[in-house]
Amino acid sequence: MFTSFKFDRKKTKSCYVLIGNTLYTFLLIICYCFDAMHGIYFSTWILILITLGKILTSSEDSVIVGIIANGADKVETSNFSRHSQTVQVVKYFTDTSQVFNIYRSVRKLDTNSSIDVIVMMDYDSSVLKVPNIMTSQNKKILPMGARPKYYENVHTKNNTCKDSNLLPIEKDVYCLPSTNGSLIHRDTLLLRQPIPRAVCSIVKSLKWKHVIIFYESATEDEISKLVDDFSSDGVMFALFNNDQVDDIHSVLLNIYRTSIASNKAINIVIVCGFSCTRDIIKAANEFDSLNKFKTLMKKFSKWLIALHGYTRYASHALVTCADDLDNVGILAIPENKGSMIEDIFYIIEKTLLDTLREQIMIDRSEAFKNDFINKFEENVQSWDPISKCQSYYIDTLIWSRNGREFTTVGHADINGDVSLNSDVFPNLKYGYNKRKFLISTLEYAPFVIKRKVNDTYIYEGFCMDLLNELAHKLNFTYELTEPDDGNWGTITSEENLTFNGLVGQLQREEIDFVAAPIASQAIRSPAMDFSYSYYYEYTSVLVKKPDVNARKWRTLIDPLKWEVLLTIGKQL
Repeated sequence: MFTSFKFDRKKTKSCYVLIGNTLYTFLLIICYCFDAMHGIYFSTWILILITLGKILTSSEDSVIVGIIANGADKVETSNFSRHSQTVQVVKYFTDTSQVFNIYRSVRKLDTNSSIDVIVMMDYDSSVLKVPNIMTSQNKKILPMGARPKYYENVHTKNNTCKDSNLLPIEKDVYCLPSTNGSLIHRDTLLLRQPIPRAVCSIVKSLKWKHVIIFYESATEDEISKLVDDFSSDGVMFALFNNDQVDDIHSVLLNIYRTSIASNKAINIVIVCGFSCTRDIIKAANEFDSLNKFKTLMKKFSKWLIALHGYTRYASHALVTCADDLDNVGILAIPENKGSMIEDIFYIIEKTLLDTLREQIMIDRSEAFKNDFINKFEENVQSWDPISKCQSYYIDTLIWSRNGREFTTVGHADINGDVSLNSDVFPNLKYGYNKRKFLISTLEYAPFVIKRKVNDTYIYEGFCMDLLNELAHKLNFTYELTEPDDGNWGTITSEENLTFNGLVGQLQREEIDFVAAPIASQAIRSPAMDFSYSYYYEYTSVLVKKPDVNARKWRTLIDPLKWEVLLTIGKQL
């Protein structure tokens, strides 16, 4: 329970006012007498006395800031002084995940006449759904922003997929900043939920009709809005909560087999923080190798990630996790660390110095307390770097001369509207992106000609010309091999329908494909697929031409039936 806090402000005020006014009057009399005796300009002394008087009497408007923060129930007080001006901070700690605790704390501070302004910090986002929870009858309540559920420190080495040097922690938020100086409060963003709308807009632009969605418990609110939008747009979806998935590889294998069997594209949406995204992408990146390269998840899957807590370090770490996946696009939601006690002291110091500077330089009639509270409210609203973001970047993972790297292809604004200036998945236009295939062949001139040059074999011929053209058009590289037995492909077991030679290599999945003049036969179809035939070989049979004179004597009798011939013979 909260302990009581007593502060006799009226007596302290009276003491400050009495001392200040006495000193002000005494110095004014001395100035007058001195001016009369020596003829010094009286206006100069008046300006000095007014300045001193304002400094000395400013203490009557000292400010007490009440803070509601997350923690075990207790009250702490501390003083913050700059240039003889003190701001007292009263910190009320309570469990801010409970709505009742926040309501009780607000009412307690609201009825405390000593408190001038209330600051709410580090509260759960569920509080935003309760109306009038942060309203006050007597004083201002300044919310610093709800606690982000998905914040985590990604700047640790075990968060990378491969050994790599850590990047320095950046101070700038990764987003497109506002150019007109406008700010938006974090609570307003949470209530608007721009991320689901942006993801839905990107999916619509990609013309996806079915998607697989991975999420975590911390992003359930956004997923609820996202599936509503998908349902309205006629997009079919399947949901997987990564917190409840024991074996991500098995889930991906089931998705791959189902999609390939139904001839559907593998479109996957991830709405997660960094750790969740890293685990899923890492499993997808290793998927083909774990399946002994009998699958092509890296080529045929497309990944759209709404990544919370995005930083340039997170970008660098994810490149190592997804270096073998062709199509990865990210809606980069900036890192949000939430509000800390250190933040509020920084704001108090800045506000105090600004207020003192203005009170000294300009003759203002407003009390110091009112000036401080107004500036304090402005600074609280602008303290969070996220508030300066106008749009979130949309990045895609491309192939470059230096390897894989993210590049920006568009942005989504704080209302969820999307603007794209390039393809989200540009690698779709570049075939197999220089991947190496293992290809088997056998010599059969003029289709495949094998020559030895300097202890190495060179393959030439019509099939090799076709292979080189395919490699250029589909953007892949290759390595050539031959079957150990040197056969084309005959049945070795009719019971199991197994083959040797080139067909056997394909059947055992030892190679990716064959480039050779191999005959297209129905019996080989269960073990391999054939391309369109590019050469037809015809078979001719030669027979001896009959002698036309050998049966010339039968010319007159062949047309007659045997009965006629028999009658003629009988007559003769």
